[in-house]
Amino acid sequence: MSKDPVSRASAGTTPSPRGPERVLALWCPDWPVVAWGVPPEVPSVVLSANRVVAANPASRRDGVVIGLRRREAQARCPEVRLLDRDQAREA
Repeated sequence: MSKDPVSRASAGTTPSPRGPERVLALWCPDWPVVAWGVPPEVPSVVLSANRVVAANPASRRDGVVIGLRRREAQARCPEVRLLDRDQAREA
């Protein structure tokens, strides 16, 4: 592909006067818990189909990991707060 701006424009990429367009992707593995607004010091997990899909650092310190069943998460961390998955809240 040519580096000529006219050739790039015809290929569907219009040059910007500010420079090339950039995209940033950010992944926050704890986001489902964060979206609930639970304080970070409160052990919390988000469940879907009775499985842990997200766990905050406070619960992970007690051995809670993604994929555990609800009862196993409670056995490892009795004070864990159980939150139902809410994809609308996470959006």
